[in-house]
Amino acid sequence: MELEQNETLWVGKIEYFAPNGASYTQGFYDKDEYVKAIADELYCNPTGFKYTTIAKDPMLLKCVDDEVFNIFCLENDRSLSYYEDLLRR
Repeated sequence: MELEQNETLWVGKIEYFAPNGASYTQGFYDKDEYVKAIADELYCNPTGFKYTTIAKDPMLLKCVDDEVFNIFCLENDRSLSYYEDLLRR
């Protein structure tokens, strides 16, 4: 199996939706690229995508939430320990 098709290595995925009902999924291996793609979509296409964070990484979860809060001009007041506790449950 090629690396590009190995979903077990994805840190996250984004499903994009077109107005005609079509959709496609893009998987991400790089955490920074994943967070940037979410930020870009929140800015230009906030209702046309769905993201799923797969990696069990508290810092990544916080970075993703930070981007979501940021688009609404809010600050994420959750600490890193909040995300660490979340993953322990």
